[in-house]
Amino acid sequence: MISSPLIMHAGISPIVSQTSLTIILVALGLSLTGFIFGRLKGVEFLRAHRWLMTLSIILILVPVFFVMLPATFTFYTDSDVELASATSIITLIHGIIGLPFVVLGLTFTFNDLPNDTRNWMRRAFILLVITVAIGLVLFLQMLDLISFTGMHM
Repeated sequence: MISSPLIMHAGISPIVSQTSLTIILVALGLSLTGFIFGRLKGVEFLRAHRWLMTLSIILILVPVFFVMLPATFTFYTDSDVELASATSIITLIHGIIGLPFVVLGLTFTFNDLPNDTRNWMRRAFILLVITVAIGLVLFLQMLDLISFTGMHM
């Protein structure tokens, strides 16, 4: 794949990637704030928790559907993709960990709460943090600030 300062991973421009990352980091901040509000007592805190978490899920879905899924499709349908490369494997791990978070987040958003809701919400938050951390590593790799060149798993 040809690398250019105007094109990053799977043909996505740096501006689009940076905007996507910014949205995700804002959503992570909202989720952290919502997590704190969820631990406080009172109806107003619970209401703020619900709104913040719902807004966080909505914000996350925008780059997922408009940037990440199209980039993933483009990346893996490229004829010269190296499936055993570190970038490919990390991208797959990012998606595999991110998918359950999105499913759980949507489940909570539509008020379809599982038994032991509090523990499932904590698991979803942990999945979010791990997914964002892996996504940040991928972003830094796309900017050539981290190199996986020559690393095959």
